[in-house]
Amino acid sequence: MWIEQYSGVSYNIADNEALGDKYLPYVDPYEWKTNILMILDNLPDAIEVINTYANLIPDALPGKKEMKTLVVEDTTGRILRNIQSVLKELDLETPTIQSIDDLANVVNALGGLIELLSNTSTEDLLKNKVFEEYEEENDDILEELFEIVKSDLSNMKFTVTSKHDAYFALMEDEE
Repeated sequence: MWIEQYSGVSYNIADNEALGDKYLPYVDPYEWKTNILMILDNLPDAIEVINTYANLIPDALPGKKEMKTLVVEDTTGRILRNIQSVLKELDLETPTIQSIDDLANVVNALGGLIELLSNTSTEDLLKNKVFEEYEEENDDILEELFEIVKSDLSNMKFTVTSKHDAYFALMEDEE
């Protein structure tokens, strides 16, 4: 990629594990979330490189404005498609996303939800008020963004557990 010549950093997210591995959000939600947030954090740097070296963009490539649009749209589009696939698996609607900050908030909340579901028994989620405590500590983010109610948790817990188990069964088959 042209931009990498001048930045010394790869901005090619096509092969990023967080976006390419359908099991990563369920097996290691923290790594999934962190990788995506790092991509979003690097996006302004990529734009700055384009601005700084715009006069060196080869004629075969789009101009400065188009290049910035392509980088932002490609990056955010790939991340959004990944998030939507996870939301679909959990039977959740995609919240309104109008900015990169909104996208980062959704990634954070979704990663937190999957971590909660992965690390908490169904009984604790439903009977011991773990979900309510999580929501209280996080300003009701799951209800606000995803309209989650307590009755949704058992199905989501089943989905996360199933994906987790499928991944490890696949790893055993490969051995």
